[in-house]
Amino acid sequence: MQGNFLPDSVDKSVLQTKLSHHPPGGTQMDPSRSLAPLYVLALTGIGLAGFATFRSLDRAGPAPVEPGIGSRADTDLTTTLEDLRAGQQRFETGLDRIRDRLSELELQVSSRTELGGPSDASGQRGATGDGAAPDAPKALTPEQQERREKEFRDLLGRVFQYGNPASEDEQARFWKLARETGMLDDAIKELADAVEQNPNDPDRRMELASAYVAKLLTVPDGPERGIYGMKAMRQWGAILEKDPNHWESQYSIAFSYSQYPEFMNMTPKAIEGFEKARAIQERSSTQKDGWAETYVQLGLLYKKQDKLDKAIEILTEGNRRFPKNERIQDLLNQVRGG
Repeated sequence: MQGNFLPDSVDKSVLQTKLSHHPPGGTQMDPSRSLAPLYVLALTGIGLAGFATFRSLDRAGPAPVEPGIGSRADTDLTTTLEDLRAGQQRFETGLDRIRDRLSELELQVSSRTELGGPSDASGQRGATGDGAAPDAPKALTPEQQERREKEFRDLLGRVFQYGNPASEDEQARFWKLARETGMLDDAIKELADAVEQNPNDPDRRMELASAYVAKLLTVPDGPERGIYGMKAMRQWGAILEKDPNHWESQYSIAFSYSQYPEFMNMTPKAIEGFEKARAIQERSSTQKDGWAETYVQLGLLYKKQDKLDKAIEILTEGNRRFPKNERIQDLLNQVRGG
């Protein structure tokens, strides 16, 4: 995919590598056939955000232990996590106040950029040639603001939608609005309120998760990313509690786990998640082309674990169900030849 649509805070060299190669196995990805490239990048960001949260935990308390062991370390870890969550809540509250003020200022700047006065030769908007005071910047009319908000919400739904129907220009426009206005924060608040009022609406939860992912990609690297990553994960998890057959949320969780750093040993959880997604697919009476990616991801992860027989089994089944999918065929040939 061409263009530079991600926020400046994102390490683009890392994300470009993520886009052009599947991390578990290093197999070349053709973005035109991949599952919503920007959505994949967003989920990659959640994996990196989880790493940031892990590093904060590592600095704050004892080293993590495997869950379910029942040792004193488990109790200590639980206490540490509770303290961290309380601290994160205070941190979020302070950030929300700062963001509200920043959003107001950013909206003013954006309004001047779009509808401000004339520019002089130096490029400074609003300056006049005779040194006279510049004209006051024009504010957006209520109709213009309403149109822009509607445009942003539509783009939010389509940039992260399964299949990624948004064009490159639309993606660029979305990230510009997400960075330079307070509309993303407004959308998060509105969607969070909508979910609170109707917690059984999976579409609103998916949209809220997408908004959290977008927010994750507009903040600097660090613990704040972990906060938004976990918020998105909670939305997907809540959907699955009500509907265990919700494929998109199950796939999203599994892919997020697959992006964690190797030393965190999330590969088993990623495989478990993708196997659940595969079970959902294979129970369905319909079949969607994008579901082929589940077999690719499982094949890569089993190959990563040197479970070649299992990888061949999964990819052979995927090839039977999606005989025209070149990614499945290419990976199957690699595993057989390996």
